Amino acid sequence: MMVSKPQHHEIDTTKMTPQDFAKLLDHSFLKTFFTKRDLDVFCDDMKNYSLKYCSVSSSTVADAVKRLKGTDIQVGAAIGFPMGRICSEIKAAELELAIRHGAAFYDMIGDIAAIKEHDWDRFMQDMETVQKVAIPNKIPGKVIIETCYLTDAEMVKAAELAVEAGMDYVKTSSGFAPAPYKTAVQITNIHEIRLLKDAVGPDVGIKASSGCECFDTALAYIKAGATRIGTDIAPQLVAECALRYKHRND
Repeated sequence: MMVSKPQHHEIDTTKMTPQDFAKLLDHSFLKTFFTKRDLDVFCDDMKNYSLKYCSVSSSTVADAVKRLKGTDIQVGAAIGFPMGRICSEIKAAELELAIRHGAAFYDMIGDIAAIKEHDWDRFMQDMETVQKVAIPNKIPGKVIIETCYLTDAEMVKAAELAVEAGMDYVKTSSGFAPAPYKTAVQITNIHEIRLLKDAVGPDVGIKASSGCECFDTALAYIKAGATRIGTDIAPQLVAECALRYKHRND
């Protein structure tokens, strides 16, 4: 599959169809208890709801690619999940294997402790080690910075370094951070999305993940500057969008 570099631009939500909306979602299959039967259902949902992107554990990439063969759906690998506290070289090796199995992009959890310690060289080195695998293979990457643990200043600095490391997206959350760490998740995410978008500029995307429980929340994230939404309820969100679109055009 040919993988092109993501294009980031302002999204006009007033003209967005359910098909347009589906292409903004990154449907995830990351629960530890999911079975092969669950994967069958997941892949059927990807096809039936016109979804474009999915994120799965690195060990599931090959099976997902096989089930989605013949479609234009891109399978992404979750790297360093769920904590990110593994050696950078292990993350790089995990990505290398996932690429061999057909991964078209990756989401990696950065070194969150390095951010909290303001050890920016260590945070940068972690990304660069993985990018040494990704860039020659033209595999777009997202770095997850777990915003629920960070101050505004830490978010901005981490995002700026992600741009420097050549990441294609900064992602707010893995979805595995213990809750509640911050309250008012939706309000917090809106603020964080705007903050990160200002920090990265127009050429790097923002993936908003965690707290998106309905179409209205997804719409609010997009209006705030998110260019991708991470969720494990993508079919529900697309169905809600389709219902809203139908009413709007009746």
